[in-house]
Amino acid sequence: MKKISALLFVLFFAVAANAQLFTPEELEVLKYQDSRTAGPNGELLNYLGSFNNAVVIRTLYALGNIGDSAYIPQIVEKLNSSNNPDIRTAAAFALGLIPSPVSAAALTEALKNEKDESVLDWIIKSLGSVGNTDQLSEVCTYNAGTDNLRTAQAYSIARFARRNIKNSESVAKIKALISDGNDEVKRMCAHAFLYTRDRGLLSEAEQEIYNLTKSQDADTRMRAFTAYGYVSGSTAVPYLMESYDKENVWQVKNSIITAFDIITRFDKSIQENKELAFFLADKGEGEDVYLSTAALRTLGNVFSKTNDPGLKAELLPRLQWFLIKGKAVELASIGEAVNAIGMIYKDSETDELISRYKNSEGYYLKPYIISAFKYMDNAGVYKELRKLITDDVQEYVNKRKITEGDMIAGKELTPIYRAFVETLSGLMDKANPEDKETMRLIFCEFSGSKDPSIVDLCFTSLNSDIYSAKRNELKISLGIDYQELVYPKDKETMKLFIREFSFLKAENTVPLLEANLKINDYEICRESAEALKAITGKNYTYTAKPVSFFDAEKLNGLAKKQYAVMHTSRGDIKIKFYPYYAPFTVLNFIALAEKGFYNNTTFHRVVPGFVIQGGDPLNSGWGGPEYTIRSEFIPLSFERGALGMASDGKDTEGSQFFIMHSPYYHLDNSYTVFGEVVSGMDIVDKIYLDDYVQSIEIKEN
Repeated sequence: MKKISALLFVLFFAVAANAQLFTPEELEVLKYQDSRTAGPNGELLNYLGSFNNAVVIRTLYALGNIGDSAYIPQIVEKLNSSNNPDIRTAAAFALGLIPSPVSAAALTEALKNEKDESVLDWIIKSLGSVGNTDQLSEVCTYNAGTDNLRTAQAYSIARFARRNIKNSESVAKIKALISDGNDEVKRMCAHAFLYTRDRGLLSEAEQEIYNLTKSQDADTRMRAFTAYGYVSGSTAVPYLMESYDKENVWQVKNSIITAFDIITRFDKSIQENKELAFFLADKGEGEDVYLSTAALRTLGNVFSKTNDPGLKAELLPRLQWFLIKGKAVELASIGEAVNAIGMIYKDSETDELISRYKNSEGYYLKPYIISAFKYMDNAGVYKELRKLITDDVQEYVNKRKITEGDMIAGKELTPIYRAFVETLSGLMDKANPEDKETMRLIFCEFSGSKDPSIVDLCFTSLNSDIYSAKRNELKISLGIDYQELVYPKDKETMKLFIREFSFLKAENTVPLLEANLKINDYEICRESAEALKAITGKNYTYTAKPVSFFDAEKLNGLAKKQYAVMHTSRGDIKIKFYPYYAPFTVLNFIALAEKGFYNNTTFHRVVPGFVIQGGDPLNSGWGGPEYTIRSEFIPLSFERGALGMASDGKDTEGSQFFIMHSPYYHLDNSYTVFGEVVSGMDIVDKIYLDDYVQSIEIKEN
């Protein structure tokens, strides 16, 4: 992490001066925060009057995390009246967690009256999270007197842009900040340009963005090159290729590759650039799997619609090279080469791809081959794919002498089925009426697979307008499939079905949903009550409560457990936790680690330049423990090396975690950051899909 706010230093020293991690008052505040309530009579609000500043600050954080707009007046009162700047800062941060015109108005008024720089810093940042176009103008016209506040302005403008609130005034302000600010200001300006993502607006700042691509700071260059894709065209290709070859930071190289992809959206002539095609193919042969896969993916995206037969003829052998047995190439790179062949050559390579599938050993490459067919123009190819997969599955079952079981006979087959369903989704709009109907029946069949990643794809396809006439039939079939699910084993799939029932307004599922309200599972009950409301218009009640992890002794015990070593298949990663700032998240992570929950789980999601993600017992991105924990938002940013919790929205965290490759501030206040890597970032930068956590060792301080 690059920096911790002065406010958090205040809290840190409050901890250091105390034998316990939390005072009795703080523990009470934490109890309310974890229960997401201020108490039946607003008891939490009483702690705003504490003589202990750390307790007041924690109470403000708790109110912000609870997120109830009813408590905005009490937070505003602290922002306006407290003599302590740390308390006012906490109030400004808390208001940024509660989207409301009242929050925005209070922050705008405070911007005019506040004098303390640390408080102004968070007033400006929070306005970016809750303000509208008028507040954007207030931020842009504010006369920041220091580089710290100019950095906050750029950060805020980026947050406005992320919410699609952007205009010429905001772009002009970023340009002005670059002229007036230091390197940190420029770094954040590059971030603001990146999230503006509007070619028309950014064209006003083309020169400034170009200049930032030459910055000495790698983070600045990384963002600037991506933003440059929005303002440049095919004439910039030589500069980008030259910059790539000179660059020595892999994250920046990755951004340059991304820029080619973005340019394609605006300048189609790039699709005929033979030099670029060979450049990307060459980089695809590189040793770095992140850059190799990125280059091949972009090669497919950029040249998927090229009209140059000569280019395609010369490029094909370069891609087929990846498929030669014995080549020292990562399997992931081979997979991306197959995908590129599908994108660029489509139906002309049908026979070759089918042959590759039949001759492919094992199961790793087969999903890539299946996925490549979704780019074909002949939708009827799905019939041959279906036969290939059926034969493959039968051989799998015979070899293992499987006589009964779930629809998916083995975990090796799940990616193949998933790829097949994804390919059907890509082909269905091109299919004739008869094939469309067959595909619909296949989607319905796989909806009963119980695998959440496959079920989710099926529901997305079945909800397409082309199948709207069959919705009544779908309601009946899904109601039957739902009754085959077993709680808690199929909990994630159950949640998908419940949401689908809500979307379909499936009246026939009302008894099923009402029965769910008797399950002692808060998530299932909440989802079911919301679905019942959508279907019947009535409000339903239930008795299940969120799982509480409040345990005063264990929370204070975190003072002795602030480090962990993650032993991975690539090497060790040492982590420092933030138990004072995200206690429940740290407590949950440690508890899971100590009982071996994370042992042999894979890194199922890797986005080069962004994150590596793991912690899923299903190794698919859909698994977790049988409960969720609450989000814990604190004024820390997601810098390189930050350890965060994955979620499906606020208060849905479980076991999945991620580690940042690079700073990405759009995650701030939306995800929980609960630690940082203190050694082993070189290992983080090597991890790719299917690398795994061997174990996590919690260290006593």
